[in-house]
Amino acid sequence: MASKKSDSSVNENQEKKKANWPLYVIKVSIYASIGLGIWNISEKYLAPQINKYFDSRINKLNDQRRTEILAKLEHSIREYYLNSTYINASKINYAKESELLSKLQLQNFSDSKPDRDKSIENLVENTVNIGHIFVPSLDIDNLVEDVLGYDGRSNIIFWNSGPSSNAFIISNEGHLVTALHVVENYFNDYNKVVVMDDKKKIHNVTAILAFSKLYDLALLKTDIKGNISVPILVNEDTLPKNATLYSIGKNVIGRPDFEFTAEKVYIKNKDTISIERIVSAGILKRVSDDIIISREGTLLGKNVLANNFSRGGYSGMFVSDEYGRIVGVHSLGGSEGSRLSPASKIKELVDFYLASLKGK
Repeated sequence: MASKKSDSSVNENQEKKKANWPLYVIKVSIYASIGLGIWNISEKYLAPQINKYFDSRINKLNDQRRTEILAKLEHSIREYYLNSTYINASKINYAKESELLSKLQLQNFSDSKPDRDKSIENLVENTVNIGHIFVPSLDIDNLVEDVLGYDGRSNIIFWNSGPSSNAFIISNEGHLVTALHVVENYFNDYNKVVVMDDKKKIHNVTAILAFSKLYDLALLKTDIKGNISVPILVNEDTLPKNATLYSIGKNVIGRPDFEFTAEKVYIKNKDTISIERIVSAGILKRVSDDIIISREGTLLGKNVLANNFSRGGYSGMFVSDEYGRIVGVHSLGGSEGSRLSPASKIKELVDFYLASLKGK
């Protein structure tokens, strides 16, 4: 009797479950819809906020770490250096240097603008090709012929730099500005750093007067003389967004064949080489305060990033705004575009040099 009652109870429960099955399906569907709705809302509204929170925390930690690294780095780096050894030996006169170099002015973009064509033409005239030539006067037997190009003549010297490396004149007494990495390794017993003017005349670079590893800039002294139109610098921080920039310089076509005396260097084959003018337009990307170490080991502090220059590798070549005022100097390229040592730092380098002379 108990067994029949138990069976009857089981059957009733099964019947109830069958009867409630549609309701159960509905409940599950409702719960699933609610869950899906909550998921969609979370994904649409909450997830971005959560991600933003964690991203900000990560960025804050990265910024703190970056600040710590830069603080240590900047503490050990001076912005500018003076070549005291050369200056003390040569007895450079402060008054004369100041008269020459104080004419270099830094403007804001909105200041009174010069005549564009005339200004750019003056810049081109002030531009010279710069390189180093190898002088195999010592230890000739140990030269590596296939690397150095030595052909067995003890008086041979030759161009050993990019044909398009440039510098620009900023005074009537042969002061030049270029990128430091173009020249810094070549002031030694077996190289001469020289510049070539438009007449294919070679001028010795006497010394680096002052320099900045941080901004990849060098102020040089040469034996170039003559009246020039002093270039105008424009503060990179005042440039409009996406400003058009112009990279303008000179390129040596052909291989110069040199000969030299104890004092002078000459080109023997002037008729077989030529100098072409280079013009390339670019767009200002941004002004960066990052401190980076390039693949060449060069430290770069504040710099101007520019895109779309049609040709690269023109170290030391100036870049102007649309009115022919210098924005910066080609330094080292990178994945973000062309890096320019900025005009404000050129002015600071020259001012540092003059202030250091005055203090001596």
